[in-house]
Amino acid sequence: MCRAAWIAVHALVLAAPLARAAGEELAGSAACLPCHAEAAAALVHRGADLADAECESCHGPGWAHVESGGEAGTIRSLAKMPAREAAAICRECHTAGNTVHWEGSTHEQHDIGCTSCHSVHNPAGRHPALLTKSSIQETCYGCHAMQRVQMMRSSHMPVREGKLTCTDCHNPHGSVTEGLLVDRSVNDNCYRCHADKRGPTLFEHPPVRESCLNCHNPHGSIHESMLVARPPRLCQNCHINSRHPSEPRTAASRFVFNKGCVNCHSQIHGSNHPSGIRAMR
Repeated sequence: MCRAAWIAVHALVLAAPLARAAGEELAGSAACLPCHAEAAAALVHRGADLADAECESCHGPGWAHVESGGEAGTIRSLAKMPAREAAAICRECHTAGNTVHWEGSTHEQHDIGCTSCHSVHNPAGRHPALLTKSSIQETCYGCHAMQRVQMMRSSHMPVREGKLTCTDCHNPHGSVTEGLLVDRSVNDNCYRCHADKRGPTLFEHPPVRESCLNCHNPHGSIHESMLVARPPRLCQNCHINSRHPSEPRTAASRFVFNKGCVNCHSQIHGSNHPSGIRAMR
């Protein structure tokens, strides 16, 4: 049934006197329409047909609100409730799928509720996933200002170009991993796109196997390939032994120029060559 037809049908119901059975506090969604027709028309929540989800499914019993003539404080307003209480109402339905780990998640612990990011009354579905802002990344940037700055750097994830979104790597509704990652580790997250770096390799580079974040900033960097520092300085964080790895060099030196260490150690993510023990082949 279309929205206009829905309003017309329930407008007819309003003509009949409202009745309440003994002990009941529900007024029915038809009682909400005279004052909240615009909000009802903007209800694009999945399953929002009143046969499945009435106004009182979220806002609670409304008879007292109707009797008082719409007095504030006589019905639940999710926007005015503490985040955890509002989330508990949403969790009455949303308990499976990617929301299964909500309890105890980073967002839940920091009092970020469902209504912090989502708006059930979303006119004409103008925002995807009932978001309060125009896109996933804009919604996330509301709190994560540093990540917005990093995404504006010269070397960055293609989020600005629309090829990725924050939820490709993170699950904002909770995860069993640190950083709300979709996969079980940083590396597994990266391998979904960078499968060629997964290996296994005959000669591994330990920092690579430990975490991609040892060398890369996943949100953006001023260095090529989103490196946290420019070679050879990046490599010298670990390689501080004698001779060429840590000796100071001029800007034109082959140990510094252009890609620095990887001019020779080109297989920095690991090598399968029989002579690749130093990641040179």
